[in-house]
Amino acid sequence: MPAEQVTAQSFIKNAEARIEAGRKQDALRELHTFFARSSRATFEWSPAIDEFIKLHAKLSIELRDDKCVWDAMSKFRIKFQQLHTLDKFPAVVGAYMGEAQRMLEAARSRAAAASSKPSRTIIGQAVRHMTGASLEALAEERSLEASFSLYHTVMMKCLKAIGMDGTLERFFQFAMEKAFSTYRAAQRPREFMGMCKVLKDHTDILTNVAPPTDSRLADHKTLLLSDKYFADNVQAIMRTKHTQLLAAAELGCWDHVERAMLEVVAIMTEFRRNGRAVPLQLQMQYMHDLKTICYRSKQHAFGAHAAVRYAVQTRLDTEKSAEERTAAATQAVLAVLCVEPASRKATVSIAHDQVKEKQNQLAKAFSVPTPPTRLSLTADLQRYSLLESADADARELFACLNNPQSVSVCQQAAPLLDKLAAREGLESLLAQIKDIAIRSLLSVVSSCFSHVSIKHFMTLVAFFPAEDFATKVEPIIVDVAADANSTTSVAIDDATASVRFDSTASLGNRAVGVESEFSQRLSAAVHNCFAAASASSKSKPVAPRTLAERIEKERTRVSMRAKLCDQRIDKQQEREKLAKEREVQRKAEDLERRQRREEERNEKRREAELRKVAKQVAAQEAVERRRWVIKQCMLKHKGFAAPLDIATLPQEEFAEALSSKLLEFRRKQEMTKESDTTSMDFFERACREEEIPLRQAHEEEVAAANARKFEERRENRRKQHREDWERALATKNRLAKFEEHRYKYESDLGAAIQRVTKLSKRDKEAADLDAFKEARAKMAAKAEDAAPAAAAPKEEAAPAKPAGGAWVPKSKRAA
Repeated sequence: MPAEQVTAQSFIKNAEARIEAGRKQDALRELHTFFARSSRATFEWSPAIDEFIKLHAKLSIELRDDKCVWDAMSKFRIKFQQLHTLDKFPAVVGAYMGEAQRMLEAARSRAAAASSKPSRTIIGQAVRHMTGASLEALAEERSLEASFSLYHTVMMKCLKAIGMDGTLERFFQFAMEKAFSTYRAAQRPREFMGMCKVLKDHTDILTNVAPPTDSRLADHKTLLLSDKYFADNVQAIMRTKHTQLLAAAELGCWDHVERAMLEVVAIMTEFRRNGRAVPLQLQMQYMHDLKTICYRSKQHAFGAHAAVRYAVQTRLDTEKSAEERTAAATQAVLAVLCVEPASRKATVSIAHDQVKEKQNQLAKAFSVPTPPTRLSLTADLQRYSLLESADADARELFACLNNPQSVSVCQQAAPLLDKLAAREGLESLLAQIKDIAIRSLLSVVSSCFSHVSIKHFMTLVAFFPAEDFATKVEPIIVDVAADANSTTSVAIDDATASVRFDSTASLGNRAVGVESEFSQRLSAAVHNCFAAASASSKSKPVAPRTLAERIEKERTRVSMRAKLCDQRIDKQQEREKLAKEREVQRKAEDLERRQRREEERNEKRREAELRKVAKQVAAQEAVERRRWVIKQCMLKHKGFAAPLDIATLPQEEFAEALSSKLLEFRRKQEMTKESDTTSMDFFERACREEEIPLRQAHEEEVAAANARKFEERRENRRKQHREDWERALATKNRLAKFEEHRYKYESDLGAAIQRVTKLSKRDKEAADLDAFKEARAKMAAKAEDAAPAAAAPKEEAAPAKPAGGAWVPKSKRAA
């Protein structure tokens, strides 16, 4: 068995022993020391390392120690990078992710079981009555929240450990997809948005939006776009975006839907810039997801645009059958019919600007210059010949509803919709088509009738029976009436059970109104002439000239009437304008008065609140002072625990209550001294009895370990002594060959030294002798010079005076 397996298994065995003894924290600490005591070679992948990782992940997740999780993954990544086996690192991260997932699923199962379990106690029933959940369910919900928090933390640590690496990009996307699926199933939008932020930062670095913070990430994109990893990585990226889009739509995070779409556009652009393209199947899946999300969010124009692009891509896919291409084209045609025609009435408002800005942002996410409309989508259908590829019923329905001009438009479309309703996957599209058809019918009917009975109108609708008017048709009419952009003015008259519209022939519409009035007067005049002629043959016939004059007079009178109407309309508009200005001024003045009154009330309320806050602050300061007194008593008297709520009592009651509590504590303390001594004796004795087998087992383990270490050291010393002896013997044998040469060299060297020493000694003796002879010669010369002076008689000289003031004895001094 390899050495690394033995080392890892020894740590596993020690940890399992501590787990059996109920010391899981010590077991985790024992496993964690493996990283500090092991060498690089110890981290070679083996079954023991795999078992070690699983046990460490189980303990760290169970004990909710996310710091140990991060330390372990960091150490494993460093060691695998040093050993060039980074492909094993996903197994490490997968172990921690799997344990966190199992922990979360167990917490969710417990919470579901607790919520369905009935409460048996009276308190539990009361809590369920007040909160809607039992005590057990509330406890499990809190535990579930903590489990979600730990799961989110572990997933963030795992993603951080994986980091930006082209070889691990596929696993990074897999981990992100797993987190999105979990949050989608559990309906956790807050954690989902946090994970979206991590993915956005990752994508920004990938698409050069944000520069990488580490110079080692420079090769990430090169590895990602390489032939070896690109196919798997791009598939993982698009699959993650698929899961993110569906989860964001289901959780209602529409901002993140838009951001995810923009990220996909940036990724595809970056791939194209580097000479890479997303496979057609992945693009089709992405368009299908956008189509589904747009239908769910009521963005039918963009949903139709996605449906058209999906149908075009289906044509390019050679693996699709003819039936699938026909179905895609049919859905595209029906999706275009779901888009409401553009309104001819311009409206300027803040809400309109916000909607327009949102549409522009979505158009940017779809990579189109402007938001799609009914006209542009119809042009796309004709450009790509999707109408010819669609089903015959869909083509006929499109011809009927594309530009409705008859009040029987719904009656013509009803049988076609019934045929299409038999097919799967078209329910939402057909419901929207019915809604748009009813709105078009209202526009057509309003131009023909001033009012229509509800019964007759439901006959024209033809989609629903008459009894469904209040539930299915009335909301559409109310929506049209409330729409400021609508060109149709409609109202429901419950008194007459009818639908009323604005008049189509009024003085405001001069062309129609004047023409209709002129026609009525002309017909009346002509009728009188013919009636008079037929009534009496004696009466004179009217001359054509006279008739022409009368007609001209009538035309002039009608023209003058039209001018008067124009003047009245202009004056009415001026009066309405002045009235509106006065109304605006009145509202402004009224608003200003209300604001002044509101400011005065706010000022009074603020002063009252300040006084109230001052009183509360004073009361709180008094309470804090009393709490400080209580804490000082607790510090002075160890074990004294007075309730802090007595600090809210008045000063006299507080002093009395604190004194009584303190006296009671002292009395109990005096009474429990003897019993505490006995209890402590029993406790110490029980601790010793329980500790004896544990200490014995520990000492046996230590003794066995020491014996193993002693044997290892003795064997090592024996090996070392053997090696030293062999090395010394080899050195001795090698030096024996040089012994004869050493003796000759030493003898020659000694003779040379002696010879040099003798020569130097003789030279020194000769030099000393010459010096001695020279000194004797000098002494002889001095003696010869002194001889004649000694032969002459000596004169007695006077005693010399001491020089330099030398001391002279008193007896010898001159008088």
